[in-house]
Amino acid sequence: MRIDEIADPVGNELPFNIVDDLHAFMTNDTMFYRKEYYPTMCDISDNTDKMKDNALAKVIMPMIYKAAKIYCKKVKLGKDDSDLIKL
Repeated sequence: MRIDEIADPVGNELPFNIVDDLHAFMTNDTMFYRKEYYPTMCDISDNTDKMKDNALAKVIMPMIYKAAKIYCKKVKLGKDDSDLIKL
């Protein structure tokens, strides 16, 4: 499942696709990957049969919001993390 399947980018002001860039950040930032991304994906993988779409969103969205917050600080977009991703 891709992020853009459950969350939409807000506004088209940026010259790049924020969803793709955020996903690249989550998989390439060593500490975020180790502490947030990998454990969340393992949890999803272990419980795929039990989860429904809304349960999946409840598991994955907190990780995405944390990623957006860290991403905004590191990249210094001049935007608030809540301005980037919405459900």
